[in-house]
Amino acid sequence: MRAMVAYVKDKQRLFAHQGMADRLSVMERLGPLDDLRTFWDFDGRITAPLHGFVDAQDYYRRSSSRYFLGDIRVPTLIIQAADDPFVFAHSVPTADELSASTTLELQEKGGHVGFVEGSPRRPAYYLERRIPQWLAQLGQA
Repeated sequence: MRAMVAYVKDKQRLFAHQGMADRLSVMERLGPLDDLRTFWDFDGRITAPLHGFVDAQDYYRRSSSRYFLGDIRVPTLIIQAADDPFVFAHSVPTADELSASTTLELQEKGGHVGFVEGSPRRPAYYLERRIPQWLAQLGQA
């Protein structure tokens, strides 16, 4: 959260330094950013107003792919890590939210878009193995 808030503050300084008064005024309307502690706080105070949403709830409701998963008609594989620090367990869709053509694989480990295995000297990437395997299975069906 500190890094995300620092990024926004850096943008404000950049806009001030480059004389971009219109962009700076938009950023200044966000108010003080020191009390942001969660993604919900950040998205409610920064993401939502900067992108035309009423608040965090409006942003998540209108932007989440979760509400469209039941309508997917082409074979789709969703791979999610249970230990993803950005996606909470209650955010992972349930089986009844998925269409018949959608498969959800919830991996115990993987982090946020990582799924890196092995060592720093010899990393291995789970997705590089799993996705071609899944596509090959589609070709056999």
